[in-house]
Amino acid sequence: GSGTIVQQLTAAGLLDDFVFNLTPTVLTQGKPQFKQDTKVDFELVESRTFPTGNVILHYQVK
Repeated sequence: GSGTIVQQLTAAGLLDDFVFNLTPTVLTQGKPQFKQDTKVDFELVESRTFPTGNVILHYQVK
């Protein structure tokens, strides 16, 4: 799936930024976005909050 592709591109250093959409939902399980052995240095460049409670976080890779 797309998570596997993102992990491979991240490990290869081919991604410049990440945009996460946080939705206020409680989950009891799920897949991590990054493997535990993958280290990525981010810098938050933008955040937006919406009346629905959603938050958009835009990070650039250092």
